[in-house]
Amino acid sequence: MSKIFTKIFLLIFAYSVMILGQSYSGPEQGSVHNGVTVSTNSFSKVITITEPKEEKVRNILRYKDVEGELIPNNMPPAIQNYTEDKSLTGKSYDTAMTIVLKSLQGLTETNSIPPDPYVAVGPQHIVATVNSNFGIWDKEGNLLKTISADAWYQTALAGVSSFDPKILYDHFAKRWIMVWLHQNDNTQTSYFLVSVSQDSSAIGTWYNWALPSNMNGSTTVTNWGDYQGVGFDDKCLYITSNQFQFGGYFQYAKIRIINKGQLYANTAGQVVWNDIWNIKYPTLNQNVFNIRPAIMRDTASVYYLMHLPTFSAGSNFAVVYKIANASTTPTLTGGNIPISQYYNAPNADQLGGSIRNGTELLIEAGGSALRNEPKYQNGFLFATHSINNPSSFGYSALRYLILDPNNGVVVEDASFGAPGFWHYYSSLDVDKDNNIAINYSRSGVNEYAGAHFVTKLTTDPPGFTASKEIRTGRGNYIKDYSSGRNRWGDYNGVWVDPSDGYNMWMFSEFASNTNTWGTWLTNIRMVPFLGVAAHSDNLNLNFGNVEINNESDILSATLANFGDQDLVITAIPDSAGPFKLLDELTFPITLHSYDSLTIHFSFYPTVPGNFQVVYPVTSNDPSFNGFTLNARGYRIIPAESNVLYASTGSGNLGKLFKINTTTGASTEVGNLLSNDIKSIASNPITGVVYGLTSGITNSKIFRVNAAEGDANEFFTLTIPNLQSLAFDTAGTLYSVTRTGEIYRVYYEESDPTFGTADSITKAKIPISNVCFNPLTNELWAAYYAVLGANKDKVYKIDLNNGDTLFVGKTGTGLLTNAIAFDKNGNLFGATGSSTQNNNIITIDTTTGVGTLIGSAGVKNITGFTIRVEKALSINENYTNIVPNEFKLNQNYPNPFNPSTVIEYALPVNSNAKLIVYNLLGEVVSVLVDGFQKAGSYKINWNAENLSSGIYFYELRANDNYSEMKKMILIK
Repeated sequence: MSKIFTKIFLLIFAYSVMILGQSYSGPEQGSVHNGVTVSTNSFSKVITITEPKEEKVRNILRYKDVEGELIPNNMPPAIQNYTEDKSLTGKSYDTAMTIVLKSLQGLTETNSIPPDPYVAVGPQHIVATVNSNFGIWDKEGNLLKTISADAWYQTALAGVSSFDPKILYDHFAKRWIMVWLHQNDNTQTSYFLVSVSQDSSAIGTWYNWALPSNMNGSTTVTNWGDYQGVGFDDKCLYITSNQFQFGGYFQYAKIRIINKGQLYANTAGQVVWNDIWNIKYPTLNQNVFNIRPAIMRDTASVYYLMHLPTFSAGSNFAVVYKIANASTTPTLTGGNIPISQYYNAPNADQLGGSIRNGTELLIEAGGSALRNEPKYQNGFLFATHSINNPSSFGYSALRYLILDPNNGVVVEDASFGAPGFWHYYSSLDVDKDNNIAINYSRSGVNEYAGAHFVTKLTTDPPGFTASKEIRTGRGNYIKDYSSGRNRWGDYNGVWVDPSDGYNMWMFSEFASNTNTWGTWLTNIRMVPFLGVAAHSDNLNLNFGNVEINNESDILSATLANFGDQDLVITAIPDSAGPFKLLDELTFPITLHSYDSLTIHFSFYPTVPGNFQVVYPVTSNDPSFNGFTLNARGYRIIPAESNVLYASTGSGNLGKLFKINTTTGASTEVGNLLSNDIKSIASNPITGVVYGLTSGITNSKIFRVNAAEGDANEFFTLTIPNLQSLAFDTAGTLYSVTRTGEIYRVYYEESDPTFGTADSITKAKIPISNVCFNPLTNELWAAYYAVLGANKDKVYKIDLNNGDTLFVGKTGTGLLTNAIAFDKNGNLFGATGSSTQNNNIITIDTTTGVGTLIGSAGVKNITGFTIRVEKALSINENYTNIVPNEFKLNQNYPNPFNPSTVIEYALPVNSNAKLIVYNLLGEVVSVLVDGFQKAGSYKINWNAENLSSGIYFYELRANDNYSEMKKMILIK
């Protein structure tokens, strides 16, 4: 027993007046005849993801706090502790030396608010719930199941609409318990939906019951159970609820008591319960709102429940109720325990404010009511809640209480916060040594709603020192489904692992994006393991795709000793296969408790293929072998000249094909490794094929191995919804959106602007896809329309202003999914749906009329490209001798037929552009357009497709230099 609890004998406060006489109604007995058997094996690993939509918002008519009086309270000031979060001042304090063992994404947003995240842990599994579904993980963090609650309970209750979940693990009986709610105002029916597992595994057989909550015992009433609490001891299951009139106001609090033996008989048979309701305060003739049942980790002669009042004038006591003879004829008594005075916690604001359409919708933070079940262990009740910040009124702090319910005293009473922040929906658990962990949501005037936690050793003085971040808030959150309530919570969850009594799993809510809630699963520990315990924050390093003969980015892993004995590392090799250790280490290396070593690795493939090795680490911890390193080496082989390549989407499993331009027949090249490539384009200088995928937040550029088909991610653009790629004759890459926005994409790694894009103009039409004519360098586009007679239009687009020139219609009446020119100026197109074999056509560049070549024999063609080589070379004729000035030389030979050489010089790194014009001033070719290093350049230009005449060429650089010269083509 910790020394901290010896204070109890110095702080003897007797309970106030017990509940006497008829201060509650009941007990009354009720029952259902049977339940049903279900199995997690009947459900797949994941459920269908649907767009979040409104689910019924309940309890718009709110309970109003009752008026109460402070009780006489002579607590010594020393026990009233408030500390400010030192992590917000840039300092780091962690007396508990908390270890984060795992950090995993939880369940993503469903169609419900509030999300109601909650968690429990058993010997093999973690189960977490949110409104609408629940997930099951193993202890390694692998998500095994995600199950819809409505699907789970459909055999127990027809037309079920499940909400407000709770999950628990009963360590006494080694069983899982889950309770959801169902309610229907129209039919005036409501239920506690109860599930228990067959054994200690969350995977397999469970038993479900629908227990009417609109019954007190066997008497039907006109109110329904909301915001249930679920607790247990060694004998019974306890469900508390706030009973609301159907379509109306709060009526009273209720406690349902169920003997666990019935639930655990593995028969889904009859369940009998006792109800106690209409429960009053011990010292007030007022109904209590919101009683929380305890999670009893130890046996006791009575069962405990807890309530924290939220009187408008402030409160200074906790109410503890006791149930005796729970499994036979239950009786309820209760009393007040003095605690430091607190005021109701306000709703929370956030970065960016909480105004929508002129109305303030603060994050509903739950006030100071007890939101989570208290834990009973070693003779003490541990609980947490929010309060109005005692040093900065208008903000909120979290508080924890340690109560001795047998002697009616508070043992510890401490709060934690910081001005400018709101702390809400805190949940608490204790390990076997009474070390405390609390997780909670937090937002601030300069902070979105994120997830945080604090820890405290039992030997520490009351209070916390610094918070630790679980996940940062990523967007402003205002979501009310027209209810006028910006719901959050109503819980968070934390549960100690019963296997060892020290590991804890926290399930926390945060704003994962603007107006989107998310959850996160975190495994922590506050005390070291016994012996030597090597641990890494990342046992599996994935280097992704790396081109052969290139070195990957550096990845690191931290190896720590979480044991109470020294970890001695005696060897780590310099390499293992294509993976390399980048650190120069001298062995042996000794890591004391909580010491760590950061190790850096890289991947250098010389041949293509998938690679996985266990990079060995030799130490005195026999259970730690090393790090698992994964990577893929790939090669990029350019496209063949004047060959038509086609990409396909999910309708054809994402493959690359060659198309015979005479017959239309296709030959498979290989798998693109992505079903989402929606456009391809080949660089006329290098022949490398690039691919595009896009979504609502960004787009990604790939490089495609034209010999084997695999598409390898290159970089991400922060531009959403890009639709098509195209290279002009100078190797400048453009991309367009379906709505006509045109961007120039900087794809050369030597360019300082690599991985970005500039907006060029906006076309006056919606676009299906684009390509450049290699003879004229004009941008061509296939029109986009879902319906109507214009789906087969073809246009030219002026890159200077977005103006369009209508060429004609193919006459197919179908959308043209892909277009590409060959070297002779022949235009090819693809038509057809994602579920039918597509046709290959030629398109007349004068009239736009399409002529069928034949069927490709494949579905869902998304992109075309033909490599049209240009007889110019920049890098091969570059010299790094830095000239003194900008200079454009006269071409030679001049006159020429059909090729000529143009030389120019750049004294500084420049954005250079070399353009050829005809006599009318029209752009004939753009030979250079992009960033170039200082130096001298020589370009071979081939004009075999142009007619004889006078042409001009102009060099522009850095917006402050321009020079033009004349040349003559004679054929």
